[in-house]
Amino acid sequence: MKSTYELVSFIEHFGTANYGHYISYRKFYGKWLNINDSKVKLMETIDALNVANPYMCFYRKLEREK
Repeated sequence: MKSTYELVSFIEHFGTANYGHYISYRKFYGKWLNINDSKVKLMETIDALNVANPYMCFYRKLEREK
């Protein structure tokens, strides 16, 4: 049986390999948060999933139904 995964967070990077800025996106109770330094904003799912520069993605493994 195949495992299933859910995207729960990702990081967006702006800049170069030597310099830049990172923004984190986190799914929290079914809603997406944009976390940029000390600012946290709620955002629409469609906007979160259309981010142009995802740098690193984090998934969680969903439990299989018996």
